[in-house]
This record gives sequence, C-alpha cells and structure tokens, in this order.
Amino acid sequence: LIDTLLMRDDDWPYLNAIAAEDGGRNTIYYCFLTNGEGQQYDYDNYELKELNDNQKTAYEQALQAVTAITGVQFEETTAYNDADFLFLKAVITDQDLLGVTHPDEAVWGEDVIPVILNDESLVAENADPRFGQEGFETVIHEIGHAMGLEHPFFDKDNADFHPVMPQFIENTAFSIMSYELADKTKDAVSGDTVADWCIDGTYYFSPVDILALQYLYGTDGLNGSEGLVYDDTVLA
Repeated sequence: LIDTLLMRDDDWPYLNAIAAEDGGRNTIYYCFLTNGEGQQYDYDNYELKELNDNQKTAYEQALQAVTAITGVQFEETTAYNDADFLFLKAVITDQDLLGVTHPDEAVWGEDVIPVILNDESLVAENADPRFGQEGFETVIHEIGHAMGLEHPFFDKDNADFHPVMPQFIENTAFSIMSYELADKTKDAVSGDTVADWCIDGTYYFSPVDILALQYLYGTDGLNGSEGLVYDDTVLA
C-alpha cells in the first residue's frame, strides 16, 4: 500500500537535495506569497494571489501534523530564495482542481516548491480551510504532494507505471491523496461513519499516508537515522 503513494524519483528530486545540503539540515523553510496580485506563474499562466489569514493558519496546522508524524521541522522565512515551500493561491478556472502542487517545478527560476490553493472566489470551501473545515482536506492533500506523496490511483496523463491501491479501499478514509471520498453514511448502531475510525470526523492524514510519510522520514526528521537514506540526486 505504501508504494502506491510514493512519487517516482524523477518526479520528486527536491527534498533529496535539501536533505543533503548544509551538512544535512533537518528544517524545511516555507514562506507565504506577498504582494502577489497580478503576478504570473509560468505553469498554465496562473494569476498568483496572497493567502488569507485562515488559509495561512490551515497550512501551518498541516505542517504541524507532518512534524507530529515525521519529526521534520518547519520554519517560516520571508525571503523567497531561502524557502523550500511557497504557499499561495491562484486563479484556476478549472473548479474541479481544488489545489495544485508541483514538486518538480520551480517558481521564477528559484528552487522552491509552489503549493497552490485555488482561489476562494471559485472554490468556496477554500476560503476557510482550517482544521475541521471541508477545505482542510485540500490543504493536507497538497502538503502530502510537497512531502513526496502521490495519488494512489492510475494517472492516465502519466505514461510511467505506478502501482495502484486496491479499488475497494481507495478512498480518503485510507489515504487523503485519493480523489474518492470516504463513505460518510452513519452506522445505525454506533452512529459512526467509515471515515470516523481514522479521521475522527474531520479531514486529516489517513493511515496509509502516515505509514508512507514515516517510511520516507521515520519519526526523527529529514536527516534522522530512521526512514530512507538520501543523497543529493536520488533515493538510495
């Protein structure tokens, strides 16, 4: 199951590099786009915008969840050229696309992973995606991509072979990286839903996501003794 969530090495080179630089730092730096109105990102010519305060809170809560699972530390910076992750929103006319993350892309020639939320004027739940709100699922999903997780289903736009999660469990109760929503029909006796046992009625990393993140990082951080061993080019 873990293998269905792992990005292929050629799609995910960036965290390998930051793990090896600076003597093996254990902190990922992030920043929020500022004064972004009207700026353009080369990928699909998106119009870039600043996140609102609720959206910023959501990303910080998602990072805290990653730290709790993996031990990887995150620190905010105001300098784009010092950041590993750039959080922002963009005008994406495809309303089915709630967010987008490109670990193999660079913004303005910089080595930074853009983590993009579709603008709330198009996708209402993205306006307040804090923990416990519906839009938080999108934030967790995009952070999962930034940390090296892939969709657990076959991507018809990607010609490379990728193992897929069995269809009967391929839903958000097992992995937040799925597009299939977990069954929220309440059991007549317990009153619980299929999703309650792993996400406690809110949107959060699901069990297979946690296993995959700990497979990559262990519980002691980006350069800890657990998890995979990194070099400056590929996963060892």
